[in-house]
Amino acid sequence: MVAKREPSSKYMSTNPSTKGDADEKENTETKLTFMQRAEATRVKLKKFMAASIFGSVYDYCFLFLSVISAFSFIAVTYLDPRYYKEYDDPYDTNFIALSNSWEPARQALAIFEMVLATMFGFDLCLALYLADHKLELLGSYFFWVDLLTVVPTYATYGSTPPNFDSIDNFRKGLEFVLHAATTARLLRLLRIRKYLRQISDDIRRLLSDMVLIILVTIIFDAGLMQYL
Repeated sequence: MVAKREPSSKYMSTNPSTKGDADEKENTETKLTFMQRAEATRVKLKKFMAASIFGSVYDYCFLFLSVISAFSFIAVTYLDPRYYKEYDDPYDTNFIALSNSWEPARQALAIFEMVLATMFGFDLCLALYLADHKLELLGSYFFWVDLLTVVPTYATYGSTPPNFDSIDNFRKGLEFVLHAATTARLLRLLRIRKYLRQISDDIRRLLSDMVLIILVTIIFDAGLMQYL
């Protein structure tokens, strides 16, 4: 009795739809694995930044940079002779001499502000990456403060704000608004409130919070008034 020979798989037909479904399933599993690994990495990094000494030092460093940024903004204001009423005439020899003498310091501060804006931009991207709820972060107060700290600084680098009376077109108006928006960096000082919460005494914590808000408001209003 002769045994029946099975047909060779070489000559067996393969269902194209079955093969396509298998490939699609494999690609989906690969994609899910990549997304799961990325999410696990994000969660680990978030826990590390929240619980490690490095994360605490990172937060304190950026708080210190926020204070330095505020002083830098004030210094740039005082180094601009256009804000001194005795030098209203831009062709006055004293105005030209004063402006030229302060030019190196203004250029150095402009570069320093670009460095700070780059670091704040990195901090903003990191916060967005680590956030569990992205849309909630996008609607938060400090997100827009950070955004107004970074974008206008890049947009206005190397330029001086036009006088309000000289605005006669959209470009000058936009440039004026962007320069005024750089004042938002002063509001980063309100991040100190996060550390005031560690004060155990309720009265001291409340008074410290009130003093901080009043000081930041005064500084911010003073910085904004120069554009009005």
